[in-house]
Amino acid sequence: MVSITVGGREYPLALTVQAFSDISDLCPGKDFDRINEINQLPTGELAKVSIKILAALSNGAEEQRAFGDPAYEKQPLNTKELLNMPVNEYLSLCQGGILAIIAKAMGGETVEVEPAKKKEKAAK
Repeated sequence: MVSITVGGREYPLALTVQAFSDISDLCPGKDFDRINEINQLPTGELAKVSIKILAALSNGAEEQRAFGDPAYEKQPLNTKELLNMPVNEYLSLCQGGILAIIAKAMGGETVEVEPAKKKEKAAK
């Protein structure tokens, strides 16, 4: 399982079905296949979306662990916590990009997405 360090504490990340669904909701058209378009957002908006993605992945890992061990007390990262970290820590955390973090959370699989195709008018 992949993890990230925030505020000196290590947090596991997992792309569970719930995390996948939550991340899909953040993608254009709520379509995970369009996740690469997130990188085209203005910097500030990209940061907020990236934070929500990290929170979803953290929650996925914590829910997964609690499911396997009902006595486990979940302590996922939340968006408020992430939004208040220093910018240099955020930049260091997302150095490889949010898509790389998602790929690692998928278990090392790569996320391959194709650019959005332009719809062409049918020839008359």
